[in-house]
Amino acid sequence: GLDYHHPDIAENVWINPGEDLAGNGQVDPEDWNGIDDDGNGFIDDLRGFDFANSVDGDADGFYDGPMDVGDPDPFDDRGHGTHVAGTIAAVANNGIGIAGVAPGARIMALKGFPAEGEGFDSVLWRAVLYAAENGAQVINNSWSCSPLCPINPLAEEIVRTVHAMGVIIVTSAGNRQTDVVSNIPENM
Repeated sequence: GLDYHHPDIAENVWINPGEDLAGNGQVDPEDWNGIDDDGNGFIDDLRGFDFANSVDGDADGFYDGPMDVGDPDPFDDRGHGTHVAGTIAAVANNGIGIAGVAPGARIMALKGFPAEGEGFDSVLWRAVLYAAENGAQVINNSWSCSPLCPINPLAEEIVRTVHAMGVIIVTSAGNRQTDVVSNIPENM
């Protein structure tokens, strides 16, 4: 998730042009209309999407298609996503906080973990695919498997698909002093 109101990141938050009805690059009250204006299968995904607190609209409940039921708001519950986004794209020369390593980069807010912190692999990889399908050029994944997961067919498929779209995937090295060969997608 992302605290998209944070004064050192708000200027660099991506706004979905297909859901921005006024075309002004801002989220206005009338943009929250309960309609999938851009036809991508996600209702009111103005700043990105909250995959963690949404469910697939299919009757089976599995994350196998568009996430058309639930919470589009990817606000950060725990601060980790905002911290990582700030490291990447905090605004420079504004007298606030820090400058990110790419202070002009746009940040697409995608939430893959619920407030309690445990998430599902299928949810995270659907968020990665969403990012690529909606114009991301670089996708940062600051998360790893727990327990270790050296093989994951879903991860492999999404990484290959996104890479074929010309998108760069950046992953964490992990926080457990574990060799990256023990986790996917780090080992790819």
